[in-house]
Amino acid sequence: MHIVRPIKKKQNATCGTPDEDLSVGEWMGRSLLSLSEEASHPETPSQQETRDVEGEVKYVELVMVADNNEFTMLHKDLRGLHVRLVEIANRMDAFYRVLNVRVALVMVEVWSQKDLISVSEDPAETLNRFLYWREKDLIRRVHHDNAQLLTGVTFKGSSVGMATMNSICTVDRSGGVTSDHSISVLAVASTMAHGLGHNLGFNHDVADGTCGQPRMGKQWIMTKSTGFMPGLEFSNCSVRDLSTSLRQGGGMCLFNVPSPSTLYGKPVCGNLLVEDGEQCDCGLLQDCSDPCCNASSCRLMPGAECSSDGLCCEKCKVKVPGTVCRSPLGECDLPEYCDGVSPQCPANVYLQDGEPCGHGQAHCHQGECRTLQKQCQDLWGPGSSPAPDSCFLKVNARGDKYGNCGRAPNGSYLPCTLRSFRCGSVQCLGGRDRPLLGVGAEIISVKVLVNGSEVSCRGTSFNLGDDVWDSVLVKTGTVCGPGKICINQRCQEAAALKVQPCQCGGHGVCNSNGNCHCDPGWAPPHCGSSGHGGSLDSGPLSRGHGSSSVAGTVVLVLLVLILIVLLVSCYLKRVSLQRKLNSVFTKSSKCQYRVTQSGSRPQRPPPPHRAQSTELQVMSPSNQSESDVSDRPDPPSKPLPPDPLQKRSQAAAQDRPPAPKRPLPVDPLPRRAQVPPPPKKPLPLSPVQQCQDPLLGVPVYPQHITAVPARSAPLPPYTRRNPKV
Repeated sequence: MHIVRPIKKKQNATCGTPDEDLSVGEWMGRSLLSLSEEASHPETPSQQETRDVEGEVKYVELVMVADNNEFTMLHKDLRGLHVRLVEIANRMDAFYRVLNVRVALVMVEVWSQKDLISVSEDPAETLNRFLYWREKDLIRRVHHDNAQLLTGVTFKGSSVGMATMNSICTVDRSGGVTSDHSISVLAVASTMAHGLGHNLGFNHDVADGTCGQPRMGKQWIMTKSTGFMPGLEFSNCSVRDLSTSLRQGGGMCLFNVPSPSTLYGKPVCGNLLVEDGEQCDCGLLQDCSDPCCNASSCRLMPGAECSSDGLCCEKCKVKVPGTVCRSPLGECDLPEYCDGVSPQCPANVYLQDGEPCGHGQAHCHQGECRTLQKQCQDLWGPGSSPAPDSCFLKVNARGDKYGNCGRAPNGSYLPCTLRSFRCGSVQCLGGRDRPLLGVGAEIISVKVLVNGSEVSCRGTSFNLGDDVWDSVLVKTGTVCGPGKICINQRCQEAAALKVQPCQCGGHGVCNSNGNCHCDPGWAPPHCGSSGHGGSLDSGPLSRGHGSSSVAGTVVLVLLVLILIVLLVSCYLKRVSLQRKLNSVFTKSSKCQYRVTQSGSRPQRPPPPHRAQSTELQVMSPSNQSESDVSDRPDPPSKPLPPDPLQKRSQAAAQDRPPAPKRPLPVDPLPRRAQVPPPPKKPLPLSPVQQCQDPLLGVPVYPQHITAVPARSAPLPPYTRRNPKV
C-alpha cells in the first residue's frame, strides 16, 4: 500500500549533516567496478598497506527500526510496513555493491504500540536519543553493525535525515535517522544510503567536477541536496573516502560474512547473499560468472566444494587450514586463517581495547592504535605533530566550535575541564597550509608561549549540526596523561575501558572477543600446550609456522645428515675394499714367469724320497775302552727305585710304547714312493723367482730318520773284569 502525503513546498531535500568534508587522511583510493579514474593524490606511508581492503567484500549487518508514526502512517499494516522496510534495505544493498559493500538486513523492529524514544521534529535530538537507546537496549539483543530509524515525523527545515560521521562499528554512534519523505521506495532508500555513507566516513560530493560526473539523468548519492531526483550512484570521492576510512582503522566489523540463519526475510536466489537453503549465490543467470555455482538453483556445481566468493575457496576447493585469508591492518589488528572446513574467512578480530601499542606510548581502541601524532598527521599531513598542552588548554576552554569537549543534548558546545583539556579539539603544529579535508574547513590559529618562545598552534572546525560526531575531536583511547586515556572527551583512568587480563600464560594476547590469540608454537584456547598458534576466533596458524616449521626443518636437517653419513660410510668402505683388492693383485703380480716358445716337453721334476729307515745304533761293550769303564761311578749298593710314572698331561709322543710281542725285522723295506700326477699346465723352464704353489708343492722328507729315546738308556751291567784299582 502506498501512502500519499501532501507536499508543503517544492524544496530540495537536504542532509542534516551540512558541509562535512570530513575525511581525515590523504586523498587516495582506486576505482572499483568500472568507476572513473583513480585519484591522483599520493598516499601517505602509513596508508601503504599490503592488505586489499578495497577488493575484499564488506558486510554491513543492518537493523531497521520503524517508529509508531511510521506504523500509523501505513494504516497500521504491519505486513506492508515490513515489506517496505525490506525493499528499502534491498535498494541500499544494490547501491553499495559497486563499492564491494553489502547491506545485509538482520532484523526489522516496528514500534507498533508506542515509541521507545521521544521522536521530535529536531533531527539532532531524535538521532541522539535513538543512538542512546541502541547502545543501552538494541545492541544487547541482536548483533549488528548499524541501525537506522525510519520515522513518519517530518523534520523541521529541509532536512530529511541525519547521521554521525565515521562512526561505523562503534557501540554508541553507529546509526542514523531518516524521514519517510517520499512514496518512492527508491527515494527513501537513497536518503538512508546517504546517511549510512556518513557512518562509513563519506563526505558530501562537491560540484566542481573533482568527484567526476554522474551518468545522464542521475545524481550522486552523497550530493548534499538532490531535489526531486534521488541520487543513485556513488562518486569517485565516495570510493576514496571509504578506502581512507578503512585504512585508518574504521570498519573493523565489516569483514565478517553474516550467517545465513541471521538474515531477515525469505531466501531469494540471485540476490548475491547466501541464505537458508542455499549453498551459493552468484546473482542472476545472465550476471553469474562463478564456475563453482549454479545460478539457477543456487547449488554448487558437481565436484565443487565451495563457491568463488569465499576467501578460503580456490578453484572450487577449500583452502588448506592455516592459510592466511586476512592479514592484519596495523599493529592493533590480528590476522585470520582458513580453518580447512569453511570457504569463508573467520570474522575479523583485533586486540582488545586498552592493549598497549605504539611502543607502549598509546592504547588500542577498535583495532586502531590511537595517538595524537597520528591524528595530527591525518589532519595536516606528514610533518605535523601535537601542539603543547598550553595550546590545548587555551583553545578547548573556550567552549565554542573551535575548541570544546563535545556537545550537550541541546546542541550547545561544552568547554573542557582542567582535567580533560587534552580530550577536546585536536590542536597541532606544522604540516600543510590547509587540512586534508577538502572544501569547507575553518582554521583557527592560536599563539602561545612555550619556554619563552612564541608557538603557533592550529585547529579546525566544521559546521556539523547538532549532536554530530566531530572528526577533529580527540579520539577515544588516546592518552591524556600517565595511566589515563580519553573516553568520550573525558580524561579517565585507563582501567575504565574494563580491559580483562587474558589467562594466556604469557604466550599470547587477548583479542576483541576476550579470547587468547596464541603465539606460534602454542595452542588455543589458553596457550598452555604446544600447537600452531592462532585463536578460537581467527583459526589456527599454518602448519608451516612456528614450532611446526622448526620441527620440520630439524627433521629435514637430520635426514640430510643421515644421508650424508651413509654416503661417506659407503665411500670409505668402497675405498677400503679397493685397496685390499689392489694389494692382492699387486702381490700376485710379483710372481713373474719367463715363458719361452719351445716344442720340447718340459722335464718332470724328480719324485720326492719317501723311503724311511730307522737305524738303531747299539754300542757293543767290546768296543768301549777300558778308560771309559773305569771312569764310571761305582754301582749303587741298593737297587734303584722303579721309574716314576709319567703324568697324563705329558705329550703322547713321550709315552713309552709297549714292548713288541714279536721281534722287529732287521731291515724293513721302505714303501714305494708315490709318483705325483703330471701337471696340467707346462711349468716354466727357468723362473726368476721361485714361487711355491701350496696346491702343487710336495713335501720333501729326509732319507734317514734317527729315533732318539725320550731319556738316556741305563748303564750296562757292571762287570768286574779288568777293574781299575
